[in-house]
Amino acid sequence: MDEPHNYRNVGYSMIVIAASLTIIALLYIAIGDDVLYGDRFQRNKTSIYEENINQLEFNKLLEKSFVIIINKEIVDVM
Repeated sequence: MDEPHNYRNVGYSMIVIAASLTIIALLYIAIGDDVLYGDRFQRNKTSIYEENINQLEFNKLLEKSFVIIINKEIVDVM
């Protein structure tokens, strides 16, 4: 009977599986019973993004209104 020589590959596979299960266990310990962790994280990032977009639009609006006010003052001065 031929002796299979893939014991080393099987050993490496077992190490990889053990490492991935360890990472999953550490994530579970870190997150705990907070099953909505990902949802809260996404909502927080979305709100920050929307605030930045709103601030950018507000700044553009202020810039346009400032230019209009300056143009009116220049017209009124002349």
